[in-house]
Amino acid sequence: MKKIFFDNFKKNTSGVWYFIPDSFNDYKKKKPCHGFGQIKYDEGSIYTGEIYFDGKNYNKLGYGQQDFTYSSIGEINRFTHQKLYKYVGKFNYRKTDWIYGNGVMYFHDENNKPSCFQTGFFAGLEKIKDFQGEFDYNQLLEGYSKEKQADFDCRQLLFNDEKNDLKNIKELDNLFIGDSYMEFWHYDIYAEKTFYEAFENSLNVGLGATRFIDWFKYIKQLVDLPKPKNIIINLGFNDIHSNFKARGVYYYQLKCLRMLREIFPDANYYFINLVHAPLFDNYLLEEEKFNKLLINGQTKHNYKVIDNYNNIKKEKTNCFYQDLVHLNHYGYNLFEKLIKEELK
Repeated sequence: MKKIFFDNFKKNTSGVWYFIPDSFNDYKKKKPCHGFGQIKYDEGSIYTGEIYFDGKNYNKLGYGQQDFTYSSIGEINRFTHQKLYKYVGKFNYRKTDWIYGNGVMYFHDENNKPSCFQTGFFAGLEKIKDFQGEFDYNQLLEGYSKEKQADFDCRQLLFNDEKNDLKNIKELDNLFIGDSYMEFWHYDIYAEKTFYEAFENSLNVGLGATRFIDWFKYIKQLVDLPKPKNIIINLGFNDIHSNFKARGVYYYQLKCLRMLREIFPDANYYFINLVHAPLFDNYLLEEEKFNKLLINGQTKHNYKVIDNYNNIKKEKTNCFYQDLVHLNHYGYNLFEKLIKEELK
């Protein structure tokens, strides 16, 4: 088998490092083929495993591992005091662009020593259900044993911590709900003015990588909050990027709206439409379909749409962080200004 090396490997930059096609003849003709290879990502992680070449792109499909040793994703978790070391298991770009299926998440302690692991069926970094079938503990990486198996929900811990910020708020005017666009507003690496520097009398419970369907359980946990005047919601991106169709995402959006209205019947509701991330051109059509459904539903379902799509699209200055998915300092400044204008 012929191993094809790319310039990214020689320069230690992000992109495909090498690829070994199952059929070199098909690959030469740019025909779709399976193979094995290695890909480095902007945040520093490195994937090694099965790859499907579709004639243009190199996609993770099958069994592999993603090493987070030098990734920003592998930083110490402030709740568990663990750092994500490696995921080993199934990948399926058709489902999540990333991790999807049975696998194991391995963690290191603060001294980079093996600490614990989780088995499960994962979508991205989230365990969505138990490992399907019987797990063979003999497959564990060196340094790990059955006694080191752990089970914790980092996302729930984050939600609890964010909700606890309410103690610093005298009067709750605005409740912000959403995915990483909301969560990352807390971090100065992305936002020049972090959320609580930008907004007074507001609570932000953003959870990265979440979809409308994920929020069914978190909405139920908002019942003990004071009644906000406005609820601002930024969700849908991860739904579309999990290969849900726009119509299905819109159905879940309306279900979230109904659930929220049961708890906060007098609030004003604002949905932020989807910003197109430059990294994912193949999702643009479905994103635009969802944005159109969102706009068309305003009158019937009594909510307003905040148009962050065009707010970002019209800018000539780069609004995106280096991962080409999340907003940078400039993007968050525009986002803040837009929301404040809408809430006047």
